[in-house]
Amino acid sequence: MNESDEIILSTDKGSIMRCAVKEIRVAGRNTQGVRIKKLSGTEKVVSVIKIEDNIQ
Repeated sequence: MNESDEIILSTDKGSIMRCAVKEIRVAGRNTQGVRIKKLSGTEKVVSVIKIEDNIQ
């Protein structure tokens, strides 16, 4: 992946989010990760895909 790539994240409640990789901050090994989307209640991420060709 490089900074011009984008991802699409979807949840079991039907929520979809498109995000540029360059907007995701880098975290060190001793962290608990990076939050990309705040989930509500029992909502869970079911898929994350990389968008191969970015059409402008």
